[in-house]
Amino acid sequence: MYNSKPTGLAEPYATFLEERGLLQTHLDDFGGRGYGDEAYINVEPTALPDDAYCDNWIGARAAALIESAQSPWFLQVNFNGPHEPLDVTESMHAAFADVDFDQPVNNDYYPADLHVAMRRNYAAMIHNIDAWLGRFLDIIERRGELENTLVIYASDHGDSLGDHNRFQKHVPEHGSWNVPLVVAGPGVVAGNTVATPVDLVDVARTVLDFGGIAPNRPLDGGSLRAALEGGRLGWDARTGGLASWRAIFDGRYKYIHNYARNRSIRELMTGSWEPSRESPGVLYDLENDPGECEDLSRVDPVRMAEYRDLLLGSIDTNKAV
Repeated sequence: MYNSKPTGLAEPYATFLEERGLLQTHLDDFGGRGYGDEAYINVEPTALPDDAYCDNWIGARAAALIESAQSPWFLQVNFNGPHEPLDVTESMHAAFADVDFDQPVNNDYYPADLHVAMRRNYAAMIHNIDAWLGRFLDIIERRGELENTLVIYASDHGDSLGDHNRFQKHVPEHGSWNVPLVVAGPGVVAGNTVATPVDLVDVARTVLDFGGIAPNRPLDGGSLRAALEGGRLGWDARTGGLASWRAIFDGRYKYIHNYARNRSIRELMTGSWEPSRESPGVLYDLENDPGECEDLSRVDPVRMAEYRDLLLGSIDTNKAV
């Protein structure tokens, strides 16, 4: 939906913009925003009106589907934001014009005011999606279904937003890897925070569990229902990975295997996974070092070896299943 190239398959959002006479406006805007890190530093608002902005187009169609849904129903709404390029509407831009934000951790690429501007646009994107969630809940309440509807709010990835001179996703630091997961609905304990790490692969299991539906094929992950209802989960840590790296996190310590911060994102994404115990790795204590600035792998080699073995052992176990 965000494709700035006027080639390829027709898509609904592009068709909508074309019918409104706004497609070329959108294409010209995206064509000037660049790619990679460049897509972050253009913080000027788009010329699109609010109702033609992509996430608002998605939200309006999702709201219409909820309005007309026949019960029981399931709906997954995939917003594009928050995401680079940081194009927001004039009204979204104005709403955050005076909001200040912390600087990224360990960054020397761009001036402080540009970092704040980037974070304002990113926050505006999140705020816009939050508002749509509120509208969805209002519709569900009007339908009389709020008490028996499970609502899950999550994201597929975060963004480094300048931490350690990184932008985008792809990396195992928390800015990129740690995403929100908020759940409300029947039986869910309100205001309860679960500190045990979970994974997006657990969401499908959870939805099926609450729906009383048995999986029709093997699924990764586990249901979060026990923790959502005030109990405990059956694990203490979760693993994850992408391309060349793998990581394990238990809520405090994070170990990342086959990873070094001096590797570029391109190197991380094109490199091969190396399970050898001789591969480089880093260990962070997020309780005392939330910015992941101090690698403990040499300072605490015993803990380093313990978490490395936990990670590699988990991978070996999953292969055998």
